[in-house]
Amino acid sequence: MKRFNTYDAYQIRYDGRRFDQIRNINFKFGLYPHADGSVYYEQGCTKVICAVYGPRQNRVRTSDDLCFINCQFSLSSFATQNKKKAQRSMEAGRLLERTLKSVIDRSAYPKTRVDVFCEIIQGDGSNLASCINAASLALVDAGIPVKGIVSAVECGVTRGYICTDLNNSEVRGNAPKTVLATLNDKREFIMVDYKNCLHINQMERMIEGGFDANEKIYACRREAILLCTEELRKIVAVKEL
Repeated sequence: MKRFNTYDAYQIRYDGRRFDQIRNINFKFGLYPHADGSVYYEQGCTKVICAVYGPRQNRVRTSDDLCFINCQFSLSSFATQNKKKAQRSMEAGRLLERTLKSVIDRSAYPKTRVDVFCEIIQGDGSNLASCINAASLALVDAGIPVKGIVSAVECGVTRGYICTDLNNSEVRGNAPKTVLATLNDKREFIMVDYKNCLHINQMERMIEGGFDANEKIYACRREAILLCTEELRKIVAVKEL
């Protein structure tokens, strides 16, 4: 049975969102008490667990005295039915590490290391972008000095329309897709990853759509972080009395 095309008929996607609408975001700090920082993060039906350990002594020799960043990205066996998950995990891990290295103040803790572990426990599209968002929050929870809050979103062309924050049905196929990461609310990307052929006209509109989506993601998480910080200040003030 052919699926009704809501994209052309009503200008909405199959999950009811507008083309530029992001999914609901929920997260919780302090998931692992033994980690220095951790977060449980949901973006739509994509669910991520992220834990940060460090800074701690680095026993691996490096070419400089800066803090060594180690990132591991993994997909649970029950998270997706894709058989190529091992190869994609290695690629996503490298992109995640590259992104975090650009925002962490590595000179603040010389000759140390920070380990970041991200695991997708339910994959419903935009897995790498969700991990970057989760890792950014986990770094904040660990108190590691960063240049700002990283926001990431995956954009792509679905049925001829540019959509943001893609779900699992939208990331399939050979349509153009890109993952875009920005710092705070700046309209400058610190990481971009393209997949498949992309026309120059589509690229400009896709990047602008990614900037708009990241501003929404940043505003949502920034407000929640400020609320958590205010609650911690009240707890500390009560203990000092």
